[in-house]
Amino acid sequence: MKKNIKLGDIWHSCNKIRAAIFRFPLNIWDVFKPVDPNASGLVSESTFVGILSGQLKSLIGLSDSEILNLSDYFRVQDGRILYSQLCEVIHGNEPKLAEKPLITGLEWQDPDHVNRLSKTELRKLKLIITQIAINVNKRKIALRPYFQDYELDLLDQFPGRIITAELPKLPRPEVGKILVSDAFKKDTIFHPALDNKNSHMTIVEIIHRIQRHVLERRLSVKNFFTHFDILNTGKVSICQFRRGLDSMQLSSIGKLHLTEDEINQLIILYKDPNDNERVYWKLFEDDINHVFTTAELEKMPNLRIDPPGPEIINLPEKGRRNWIDVSNNTRELCEQIIIKIRHRIEERKMIIKPLFKDYDKLNHGHVSRNQLRQILGTAGILLASEELFALEQRYNDDRGFNYGLFLNDIEASPITVPYYNEMLEEKKLINFEKPAPVPTQDEKDIVLILAKIKAKVIQQRIKVTEFLRPFDTHNEMSIKRDEFVRGVDQLRCVLSKAELETIMDIFKAPFRPGYVEYERFANAIEEAVTIGQLEKSPLLVPCQHITPGTTTTKSFLNYQERQTVAQVMDKLVKIYSPNYIDLFKDFDKTNSGTVTREQLMKVLSIRKSLMIMSLKEFDIIYKCFCIDKNGRIDFNYRAFLEALDYLKTNNKRLPN
Repeated sequence: MKKNIKLGDIWHSCNKIRAAIFRFPLNIWDVFKPVDPNASGLVSESTFVGILSGQLKSLIGLSDSEILNLSDYFRVQDGRILYSQLCEVIHGNEPKLAEKPLITGLEWQDPDHVNRLSKTELRKLKLIITQIAINVNKRKIALRPYFQDYELDLLDQFPGRIITAELPKLPRPEVGKILVSDAFKKDTIFHPALDNKNSHMTIVEIIHRIQRHVLERRLSVKNFFTHFDILNTGKVSICQFRRGLDSMQLSSIGKLHLTEDEINQLIILYKDPNDNERVYWKLFEDDINHVFTTAELEKMPNLRIDPPGPEIINLPEKGRRNWIDVSNNTRELCEQIIIKIRHRIEERKMIIKPLFKDYDKLNHGHVSRNQLRQILGTAGILLASEELFALEQRYNDDRGFNYGLFLNDIEASPITVPYYNEMLEEKKLINFEKPAPVPTQDEKDIVLILAKIKAKVIQQRIKVTEFLRPFDTHNEMSIKRDEFVRGVDQLRCVLSKAELETIMDIFKAPFRPGYVEYERFANAIEEAVTIGQLEKSPLLVPCQHITPGTTTTKSFLNYQERQTVAQVMDKLVKIYSPNYIDLFKDFDKTNSGTVTREQLMKVLSIRKSLMIMSLKEFDIIYKCFCIDKNGRIDFNYRAFLEALDYLKTNNKRLPN
């Protein structure tokens, strides 16, 4: 049925084009003449639609329906479009805009538009309209019918009646320059004659596709040409080169489809310049094998072969459109369709892969466009023509609709972080070396640090040099700092890092940076057990030391303090009485073996022992036998009494 075209719509569309010509310095003749080399004034419908919906659409702003109305109105009997009549209508009565500055150009787009008015004229116009409105409301008059009576007379005055001129019948062109599907973003006819002609690949793309073909199938190019080149000249005839390519399945019926023109490009590229009937297959082999190896690799054993680049790995299928070059509207529409289909599948718990497999018996991974519509209809996924067209722009190639790539996007699972990464982060947090705390005053006091080590040595009878000498293989009396830390750690004195740094700074080798004099350190520690170089002082009597029950830095004494303790203990032994233990037990209600400083002072004052010592000597005695008990320093009276009994027994056995 013939479409009913309203003349007013055609005239309105022409006015929109006139307004665009006024706003922009545009001549429609210059747009249509390049596509009409014969100057016949006629173009194909696809060319006409492509121009108005392509480069001119953003300027004139015609909708798709208006473009179709113009093409139907200016179409001749053979189906072509008489664009010359359109140009004459647009440019036939062009006003002289330079002589009329009050004209804005909107008069062409809207016949009811008026020129710009001054403020005085605008005020008068408002008064007139107000007066008309008052009279119309007073008399209850409907003005629309009065104007409609005169509106029909405009048809006789319309200048477009001359467009209906009869033109001679011309042959219809078979192929247009722009497909209707590209112009209107939808397609319902899938005849092969309407498809785009296969665009020929460049020689670089041909080489890349052959390289990927050889890489994926692990082919050796040499095996397909050596039996033709018996004399090993590196050249074969053109026919033999074609047979070798066909053996590699590089042909119009092979795994990698190459047209005759593309094969001829390869032949021209590798043809012998001195013999037009020969082709260098060796050069062809070197170029193809470069994807995974390098020629004469045996001469360069240390050469590192890089993996194939992204131009080989990410090479798209032949005939597939570059998704980056597609318009933003098409990409956004395709993303919305993917989300819509994914939501429908998740909502209905469907598996659509078997539906594609039913049509793909040979497992090529592709289905036709008609089969795609049947599959979506079977699955209950209803899409508009524009949506199907956008979907095909994304997944179509020369072999059809790539449903494998489509299913990967539809059934894509959310990206999950492997549990190993989380476990690795937790291990890093556990093994993370915490920043060293600020060293305290005690950690910098070398006397207290050595006292802690001496107490450990006295208690467990350890010889320090046995742990440090194995690191001194050359008997240099000094070892490295890290080796010193390892050796001291075997003593199990529980020293902090700051305390170790203090020791290494005190006993560092003066002329060897990074080394520690372990021999000097060992002699300082062994002073708690004996006196160094005693053979040089034969008259010196070493002091007998008592092994502390509990190792603590608060209870260890230096040499002078030990001498003071020995003198005070000798005084206490002279007035020692066995019932000391009863007095201590009276204060020790829990029988823990310890008393406080005040309780010790009371016991000694009861037995009048406090009178024979000064306050400093009392503090030294308390320090000698104190122990750390849950963070509190108490006096170990049991060790104190054992020491007194030990001294009293020795004094009895001493000769006069």
